Amino acid sequence: MAKSVPAAKAAEPSRKYVSYILAGIACLIYANTLGHGYVLDDIAVIGENKFVHDGIAGIPKLLTTFYWQGFWDQNSGLYRPLSMVMFALEWQIIPGNPLIHHLVQILLYGLVTMQLYKFLTLVFSKYSMWLPMAATLLFALHPIHTEVVANIKSRDEILCFLFFLLTANELVQKQRITIAAIAYYALCLLSKEAGILYLPVFVLLQVQMGEKKLVPAIRTLVPLAVTVVVWMGWHYIVVHNLSPAHVPYSRADNSLIACTDAASRLATGFVVLGMYMIKSIWPYAMSYDYSFNQIPCEDGFSMKALLVLAVCISLLYAAWKYFSTNRPISFGILFFFCTILFASNIVYLIGSTMGDRLLFAPVLGAMICVSWAAYRLTGQMASTKMLNAGAYIILGVALVFSGKTIARNGDWNSNATLFAADMNTAPGSARVQYNYGTSLLDQYTASNNKNSEALAGAVQQFRQAVAIDTAYRDAWINLGAAEYKSGNYGGAIAATQKALQLNPRDSSVLLTIGDCYFMTKQYDQAIDIYRKSLQRGEHKTRTYSFLGTALFTQQQYDEAVKVFREGVARDTTDAELWGNYGNALAVTNRTDDALKAYGKSLQIKPNQKNILYFVSITYRSKGDIAKADEYLKLSQQQ
Repeated sequence: MAKSVPAAKAAEPSRKYVSYILAGIACLIYANTLGHGYVLDDIAVIGENKFVHDGIAGIPKLLTTFYWQGFWDQNSGLYRPLSMVMFALEWQIIPGNPLIHHLVQILLYGLVTMQLYKFLTLVFSKYSMWLPMAATLLFALHPIHTEVVANIKSRDEILCFLFFLLTANELVQKQRITIAAIAYYALCLLSKEAGILYLPVFVLLQVQMGEKKLVPAIRTLVPLAVTVVVWMGWHYIVVHNLSPAHVPYSRADNSLIACTDAASRLATGFVVLGMYMIKSIWPYAMSYDYSFNQIPCEDGFSMKALLVLAVCISLLYAAWKYFSTNRPISFGILFFFCTILFASNIVYLIGSTMGDRLLFAPVLGAMICVSWAAYRLTGQMASTKMLNAGAYIILGVALVFSGKTIARNGDWNSNATLFAADMNTAPGSARVQYNYGTSLLDQYTASNNKNSEALAGAVQQFRQAVAIDTAYRDAWINLGAAEYKSGNYGGAIAATQKALQLNPRDSSVLLTIGDCYFMTKQYDQAIDIYRKSLQRGEHKTRTYSFLGTALFTQQQYDEAVKVFREGVARDTTDAELWGNYGNALAVTNRTDDALKAYGKSLQIKPNQKNILYFVSITYRSKGDIAKADEYLKLSQQQ
């Protein structure tokens, strides 16, 4: 590796002091996330993850199962145990409190900032100290990082990048592979699969900064390559041999899967790469989701794709041309492309169309280039003044970044705040529409069905979701539920039938159709649907209540008695079901049994005026006028 010049060595005593300041700024900018809850995938990896909830006892499971398995059995082919183990340890200390996870997240981000500053001072030791300071500051404040720091689940991104930096710093300082470097890199790979992308970066560090020939550089890194091979073997065992079958990605995960041919997918991949390039400089529109169909498929001769390709070729040419003469620019460009290549979906299709979190590491390359430009173009690269023209530019960008980051942090407070905010930035995503509609439907339910504006909004969002993706089954189901709650039973039936067509084996959606028939007094159709639901194992209290009531209305009293009897046997705590059972018994002249059923209903929910009235009528039919009058008076009391 290249040795530091005397000027850089003279500045060495202040480096640690500067790194502490930068780390403090990085932590401070995310302090407003400490009160946030679990958002998006936080629920799957922490909030409702049974292995994490086992604390220390769950660690063996986390080390031998695929990512998510503590929450569901849909094997997505991922294995990222390190962040999960940390979550389990944090849960062991303070279970069920997001605060500890957010606090650790912020502290880790501060540690990343410190290690990044150290890394940049090492690799750019021949340049002004302002370059690593500026690049680290802009990286720490970049708004695109809000998804990674504010969303606990993205601990995997932070850990992977942190252990890359530790590996690189060890490599640069020792000028050889050490046991520590191998251990750090193994932890990087155990944090996230993307750690494999740092291998070419290590080669770049050896060749460009260490001034080695390519073959000797590769030979030096053989131990790290062996580490990758061992990790890949264990990854394969866990994901394929010890886990359920891998569930393939769908267009709902990655919209490029919907592209008609390879040329279209490639063109769309280049468009995605172009968006990443722009967002790395300025995150003009951030969103937690860019899935189908926020980024539509391009045709094979897309002018946008060709323009991005031309820009990429130009940048790579510049990186090659200035490989030795302008190392910051060359390294920044090559680092960006090395770390973003797979995320762009150009090489192969990943499980996401696009993601702000996937820019966490690549944005470093862009910030190196921006920082170099700010000082070089103002002629202040070698300045010793604390404040100069280049510094003013960097501070201006930093202030803008800070404001946008703090504001964006607020969006990540909860699912409700995030879903509402990102409706404006990713309106073409069916998932964004669906999630916002679900949030509005939850608001309606939480308001005890009084917030009609939220319900109308939910219906609108679900309609937009299915308009974008007609195969979005969950959106059809929720549209049916929202239409039902709004009284549009015809719309509810149509939406739910569409969901049933997409998966005929799912009988749970039948209940919504049955309820719509019931509410529109189409009792024969309702009875048929409810019987089918029971035959398929949908033994819900509501099913028994509505089916029994439909049979009662159709004067099939004996059948109604049977249904209500089975219902109260399965759920002994439902007052309405016991009351309906009493009515069916009373109308079939089983008055003693009816009084017992009414008694159960009143025991669960006292002072029900309608039940007290029915009790009065039942006693009167038995000839017990005194009891009848007693309950009649009770039913008439205020």
